[in-house]
Amino acid sequence: MSSHPRASRIGEPSWEIANLYPRQGAWSESDYLGLEIVDPRDRSITVLGLDNAGAGFDELSRTFDGQSAASRLLAGFAVNVSTVFDRPEVIQ
Repeated sequence: MSSHPRASRIGEPSWEIANLYPRQGAWSESDYLGLEIVDPRDRSITVLGLDNAGAGFDELSRTFDGQSAASRLLAGFAVNVSTVFDRPEVIQ
């Protein structure tokens, strides 16, 4: 992913955010169809991805309270699972 040559200005797209994502057309079907399930009952985040046959989903990761859940698409982006459940505005 390339970076934009300068910081975004008011009224322009936020290139700093946009450049975190893969370029258009560079997403795999599995990336696009991936699911994240936030479960408040056991304070966990489960990431599902399309299976190889494209017929169902496989569990790719499951993180619990006190652990860090890393994004598959946003390189370097992670969230502390405890923060998600301790700050309800994060999941609204």
